[in-house]
Amino acid sequence: MVSPLGALDFPGAKIQMDLLRALIRETERASRVLGLEVRREMPSSVELVDQEDIDGCASREWRGTDSGNGGEGREGRAVLFISADLRPWIDEVIRKEAVVNLMVPEVDRVPQVHDLAWYYSGSPRWLWERCRTRPEGPFHDYDPFHLLSLLGRDEALRVIGYLIRVLNWSAEMGSLDLEIYLTLLNRMVWRDLRINQSDIRVMEVISRNPRATTSDMRRTGLSGSSVARSIRKLRTLGIIFGPENVNHLKLGLVTLVVTFPNVRRCRRVFWKFPYTYSMYIPISSGISVHAYLSYPFDGVKRLEDLLRGVGNLSVVRAAMLDLSLGPPSEEWRFPFDFDLDLGQERRKRDLPELRVSKPSIPLDREDLRVLNIVLRDGRVSQSVLRREGISNPRERLRKLREGGFIRRMYLCGLPRGLEKTLIRVRADFDRMEVVHGVLRSFGTVLTHYLEGSRFEGVLAHFMSHHRERGDAIRLLKALFGDSLQVAEDFMDVEPGWRIPLHLWREETNSFDWETPLGELASDLSSCGK
Repeated sequence: MVSPLGALDFPGAKIQMDLLRALIRETERASRVLGLEVRREMPSSVELVDQEDIDGCASREWRGTDSGNGGEGREGRAVLFISADLRPWIDEVIRKEAVVNLMVPEVDRVPQVHDLAWYYSGSPRWLWERCRTRPEGPFHDYDPFHLLSLLGRDEALRVIGYLIRVLNWSAEMGSLDLEIYLTLLNRMVWRDLRINQSDIRVMEVISRNPRATTSDMRRTGLSGSSVARSIRKLRTLGIIFGPENVNHLKLGLVTLVVTFPNVRRCRRVFWKFPYTYSMYIPISSGISVHAYLSYPFDGVKRLEDLLRGVGNLSVVRAAMLDLSLGPPSEEWRFPFDFDLDLGQERRKRDLPELRVSKPSIPLDREDLRVLNIVLRDGRVSQSVLRREGISNPRERLRKLREGGFIRRMYLCGLPRGLEKTLIRVRADFDRMEVVHGVLRSFGTVLTHYLEGSRFEGVLAHFMSHHRERGDAIRLLKALFGDSLQVAEDFMDVEPGWRIPLHLWREETNSFDWETPLGELASDLSSCGK
């Protein structure tokens, strides 16, 4: 790529001056496009240096001694250093740094916010991958380029401008962290996605029958090509996942809900815990956080003992999801994580059995790598496994499918862009359908029945338009009175969990839960248990 900054072919001060002029020009342009004010001091100089001279970062803004950020600026003024290796892509780097000038310096505590600037710059994905600061722990799959690309360029820039405005305010208040940034990014992107009537009909079929085939979907009157397009679109948007999924119960894992105080230190401790796969954070700090874990069944009792005095632990015994995208239907029940049978052969008040067991056949870490590919892509094939370097792909797939570890089953996520409310009702199992039925008449709802030492009842993730939310909550209060414990807006954070390969013990054919449990105990003590 040849830069329009032709002066880069000249030495010394001439390069620095042209780079600085380009930065000023691009900052003014970014300010107009994004509708934001400049929030940083313009650097006195822009210099190309060897990458090792900037602490291994491909592009970093160093402040002078007066700014308090370290670095060796000139006479205490700001200097922008750019790796000389990025010379062929200097235009993209300058545009990225121009957007950084619209962010307050406090934002730098969450370096992933700079990814918004990389997207604005129009840089190739590989360049962002090279220069990014990768988040640790459960957020390692965070992919802003993919999320923003779902919107289209113009809409993505509008979202970026709004996000930077909110993040600047949050950073100045001292409340910005990675969780808040990722939650805002997800909510803003998903709020603006659009789905059509064909997509809705496919989602409704899957919501009622997660094992639905293309033929089942065509019975709604859609053509085969329309079904294929909708499935492709909904998979890309992350609204449906499949057609293959991992059966966690076959691995000896059970779904748990841990409820703990809405304190940032506690949230970070549980995000670090390798068995945590999602978290529901209420807007009000006075309401507890609910974290979902996929945890070895053998270690549940020890985990419960550890959490006494810190939080509550419940086992998810049953789950139902209804998308409620059209008129109410009589067929609104389906098994989500567990095989819940509400037919004649099982009375409603009888809890379903979890049927958790250790793997019936020996598994090694290569087998679990295959399962993680399924969790990542929603499907798997021999050719994909070969590209991933998996040995004996045909035999492994046969073993995992016949053993029930990989099952054909779509998962349908909750549509984004609606008001989200966390509902908790203390109730017997036979009232689960009543709670679910009330909520599903107003909007989309995923309900879980929880069984625990301090709470047994229904935990529902309810989504509706704001004009309907109040009616639903008033009706719930009238029906359940004091049994309605929580009705609170929440943020959901789902970072894309993967099976923790490093905790698999081939000699016992099971997961190690004692080591991470000990680390969890230490972390809870350090954060003020």
